[in-house]
Amino acid sequence: MGIDKTVDMEVGGATFRPGSVRHGGSKVTKGVRFILGGFLLIEDRVEHVRRLKNRGAGLRREGKLMEAKKCFEWALAMSPKCCTCMKDLSELYMTLKDFSSSESILRDALLLIPNDSDALFSLGVLLSEMGGRDEESREAYVKSAAINAEDHELMYNLAMKFGDMGNVEREREYYGKCVEVKEDYGPAWLNWGTSLAEAGELDGAAEKFREAGRGGDLQVKSLR
Repeated sequence: MGIDKTVDMEVGGATFRPGSVRHGGSKVTKGVRFILGGFLLIEDRVEHVRRLKNRGAGLRREGKLMEAKKCFEWALAMSPKCCTCMKDLSELYMTLKDFSSSESILRDALLLIPNDSDALFSLGVLLSEMGGRDEESREAYVKSAAINAEDHELMYNLAMKFGDMGNVEREREYYGKCVEVKEDYGPAWLNWGTSLAEAGELDGAAEKFREAGRGGDLQVKSLR
């Protein structure tokens, strides 16, 4: 590869951008681990699949869902084992309320990469959205959490799941895991306090509510 083969992008000859590392590497005890990646655009090595995927993501954000669907399908026709393309297409089908197609594609992605915590999380969301499959949804979340214990939103969502099932002990456990990762996550503290208050544990509830007050966003969120 020679310098004469590089193609200028809108930002210049190269881009450097951070991204969160969700899998692998040594465990971090606090905060979020990031990686800084450098990218060149090479004239004779055009990544058509990546371009189609990115184009599809842009169209989806613009609400042009059928055009986005075509981009993801073309990308998969060129690279049938592109798991990120599968997840994008599955998410689009979920937006279209075609839950059967969405699940089928996610299952295929998980056959390729069984420990993909993002795909497992998406499966949990999808199964919950479908209704009547709460146990399967919870299992998907638990598997995702076992792989990616640094995702506070995943821990929060799983706590909500256990709360819906009436498993108060596990609900509180996962609120605790959530705030271990993100100490100022107000919704987790608030819900944890509410759970204690409903059980008559008022001193413990007051402590959790005080922690919630130190956080930023106190709006109770359901990510399901």
